[in-house]
Amino acid sequence: MLIRIENGSPTGHPVDDYNFRTLFPSVSFPRYLTPADVEPFEFGLYEFSQIPNDPERYEKLVEGTPTQAENGIYYQKWLKVAMTDEERAAADAAQSRDIRLQRNGRLIESDWTQIADSGVDATTWHAYRQSLRDLPSQPGFPWEVSWPEPPSA
Repeated sequence: MLIRIENGSPTGHPVDDYNFRTLFPSVSFPRYLTPADVEPFEFGLYEFSQIPNDPERYEKLVEGTPTQAENGIYYQKWLKVAMTDEERAAADAAQSRDIRLQRNGRLIESDWTQIADSGVDATTWHAYRQSLRDLPSQPGFPWEVSWPEPPSA
């Protein structure tokens, strides 16, 4: 991949070798491009990096300005930045929705225990199901949830 260099800084979106060569149809480039081959055309070699998967709860990952290594290749850079208040509220709402969906699934899976002739101790299952319904009132909800253990069937 290649990226345009303007005033010494990478700009825009990366392009592949084919598109780069198409931009300069009258130039014969070597099969494997080097930084020295593309710098006169205001381009630099570019490599994507893996997106980190460890932002903290209220952080997000944004793409930073690529950095040039000693070998002349520009590497994609990721930055961890704090979420805005609106983004935090949206993250809390999404997490709350996910936990409630899981809770609702567990309630549905245990619906059969509430039938009179199910053959289980209805009182313990009722207490379990009530604990599931009370999850949103736990301290730390929706990020820190202590799931109740279902009774033995």
